Amino acid sequence: MIDVSCTDIIKDGDKYIIKWFALEYSGYKPTRSGYNEDFGRKGAKAQGKRVLCETAFVLDKGESGKTQFNYRCVSSHGQHYEQYGIYFINTDKLEYNSFQTATYKYGYSQMANLF
Repeated sequence: MIDVSCTDIIKDGDKYIIKWFALEYSGYKPTRSGYNEDFGRKGAKAQGKRVLCETAFVLDKGESGKTQFNYRCVSSHGQHYEQYGIYFINTDKLEYNSFQTATYKYGYSQMANLF
């Protein structure tokens, strides 16, 4: 399995549960707090963390979805902005244009006003 930023992917039979969780580093703003549905789930990326963690969507075979989120990163070197768009497809076989031709049925957004 691939490590994707702010994302936990859980295989459940032929389905994939896509979960989004907030970064807990102090330099990433804004802080997104709230209920962590994986707080007590053994092996979860957000296990035991006091961050927002929730199910973005569940993909059946042949379905696809997209998550998007952003952060303002602050350090002693200044600040910069990061925006992510992550595309998911539940398929047995990827073609060269699978991501371009997919119909993204599900969407999840954690886009914050960073200014």
